[in-house]
Amino acid sequence: RLFRDIQSGGEVEGGTEGEHQSYARRLKPAALLEPTRAVRAVGFSPRAFRLRGNSCKIPLSDQLKCPKNIFDSKKVNAMKKLLFLVMTLFMTVPALGHGGTLARETLKKFFPEAENFVSRKKSLTPQQLLQVEKASGDEVQAVDRDLTVFVAVGKDPKTGKMQSIGAVLMVDAAGAKGAVDMAVGFNLDGSIRKVLIMENNDDKELESETFLGQLEGKGPSDSWDVENGFRLVGNPASAQAVIRAVRRGMYLFLAFMGR
Repeated sequence: RLFRDIQSGGEVEGGTEGEHQSYARRLKPAALLEPTRAVRAVGFSPRAFRLRGNSCKIPLSDQLKCPKNIFDSKKVNAMKKLLFLVMTLFMTVPALGHGGTLARETLKKFFPEAENFVSRKKSLTPQQLLQVEKASGDEVQAVDRDLTVFVAVGKDPKTGKMQSIGAVLMVDAAGAKGAVDMAVGFNLDGSIRKVLIMENNDDKELESETFLGQLEGKGPSDSWDVENGFRLVGNPASAQAVIRAVRRGMYLFLAFMGR
């Protein structure tokens, strides 16, 4: 409201002299104005002041006047870009995922070339969940409905522009001996980038690179013969559950992408 009223012009009134002085001390010269003029207030109390009239001046002995063109189109666009950047920073990880917290260091293991990670949330429809279950051959979980996906952002090597390069989400498998929570990284075409086990209540062999590495590069059009297409480790039922869960995660990601 402060910026909206300043845009149309107004006079700051109300509050005690001490409050006015405190407010004036918080006014700092901004790059948008002349050095001796200030408009940005840091930590002001909106209850102590109100804007009216057309002069947009603060009634102090050393009055600070706001120029009429302070909110021209270029400056408004610059402020929008700044607001978008701030919102992006608030949405960056670490943040809560599917069954755990993914720190930036963990996400870097999937996309070391990424410059940032942004969390995105989406609720899948019952029809989408049914399609995921049918395509993956694995039963969807209640937590699969509300997905949190960590989007990796990096520079295009040709243009230098920032773009999405992949994503990471969490899935879990019901092993024969206990639950297995995994983080799965995906390329934009849906293929598996990498699989990391975050919490394992089953056989430790499931965490081996030899086993999980078989899943890297697998996509929707590849063979996913759970019984005969992979070298199983530990309890076969648990290993198969992990493979099915990763495949379920792949179709969850594709549903998230609207495919």
